[in-house]
Amino acid sequence: MDPFVALIESSHRHVRQSTGLDPDGYEVRQALFVATRAAVAADTAPAAESVRWDLFYVAAATAVTELEAELPDPVLLPDDVRPHDTADERLRSSTAILTASLADLYAAAAASDAGSPWRRPTWANVAHHLDAAAAHLR
Repeated sequence: MDPFVALIESSHRHVRQSTGLDPDGYEVRQALFVATRAAVAADTAPAAESVRWDLFYVAAATAVTELEAELPDPVLLPDDVRPHDTADERLRSSTAILTASLADLYAAAAASDAGSPWRRPTWANVAHHLDAAAAHLR
C-alpha cells in the first residue's frame, strides 16, 4: 500500500475517533493539508480523473486559505509527503472520506456553542468548501 494512502486513512481514523478536536488545532489542520496534498494526483491522472482532482483541489485549497487567514501559525507539510501511486482508486476514495469527515467536523464546530464565536462563520465556510471538494471525488 502507498504510505500516503496509509497516512490519509490514519488521519481519517484519528478525526473520527477523537472527540473535542479543536477545528483550528494542529491535528485537524494537518489532516486537512494531507487531504489537500492528495490533489497532486491530477498531475499524472488521465484527463477525466485529472479534472475531478483539479476541482477537488480548488475547493479544498479555498477551505485552507479561509481557515488559515486569521491563524498565526500555518501548518506545513514537507514536499516529499505526497502520493506515490496517483492512479490508485483507494487514494481517491480515502481522500473523499477524509475530506467529508473534516467537513462534518467543521460543520459541527460552526453549529456548536464551544470555541470562538467569531470563528464559527469561518468554520461554516470551510465545511461548505470541503463538502464540495469531497463531492468532486465521489
